[in-house]
Amino acid sequence: MKASTLSIISTALAADNTIKEADRSRVLAVCQAQAADDLLTIREAAKMCRVSHRTMERYVHEEKIPSVLSCGKRMVSSTEVQLFRSGNGTATAK
Repeated sequence: MKASTLSIISTALAADNTIKEADRSRVLAVCQAQAADDLLTIREAAKMCRVSHRTMERYVHEEKIPSVLSCGKRMVSSTEVQLFRSGNGTATAK
């Protein structure tokens, strides 16, 4: 993803007052992760969090950790995984 595309997405998110700030940040983090090839497979994320592949799939399914579909694979941002591991991610907020 090009920097100009990220800028357009950022501007659009800022203009939409129905989106919460935390959600804006997460959308931008995922976009930036895709731009930086910073996406992890569910299996890689599970390894980082020291949980089973199935547990990570459940977290994603329950939307406890945000994910995107990229090239037919479910992926998570490494930033989100780090937030999750530190206790500041979505999983601990629910």
